[in-house]
Amino acid sequence: MYELFVLGQLTDKPMTGYLLRNVLQRIVGNRRKISFGMIYPLLDRLETKGFITLTDSQDDANRGKKDATLTELGRERFEELMTAPVPLNQNTDFTYEVKFRNFHQIEPSLQLSILGEFEHYLENKIEDVADAEAYLQQTKITPDDLKDAVRLMALTKVQATAALKWTKSTIEEVQNGNKD
Repeated sequence: MYELFVLGQLTDKPMTGYLLRNVLQRIVGNRRKISFGMIYPLLDRLETKGFITLTDSQDDANRGKKDATLTELGRERFEELMTAPVPLNQNTDFTYEVKFRNFHQIEPSLQLSILGEFEHYLENKIEDVADAEAYLQQTKITPDDLKDAVRLMALTKVQATAALKWTKSTIEEVQNGNKD
């Protein structure tokens, strides 16, 4: 997911590692800590694979910096990652967010494909919550535990339902050619 983020950012223009880290940190907010110890090794790996080129330079204060530029192979890798299905894991929602941030880089048909996958993911999430609630109603947990669990599941359902509404609206927007 970080690879996709970096390649997507560099599709727009070359950037320094420092700026990439700062932009990513702003996007993730307090959900995770993005360190320079993560971003610079990632940039080195992307360069080794031929996806980017890194150029050492100096800023106005005469400090060293690394300028990252996307290569044609990197552009192909970006397309591959945008086309790939999003795995179900703790990063699923964030990976979709990264893909959505790069919609201006891809064709409407791929946008619709990603949105369709996300719609399916959200519908399954809502069904899973309903199944979990039905299951918990029949278990022998304490009434207080059940109350807390149901409350949390209600939050998950509200969030997924709001995201589903956004998704359907965005699908309609893309189908209509992004007309405002």
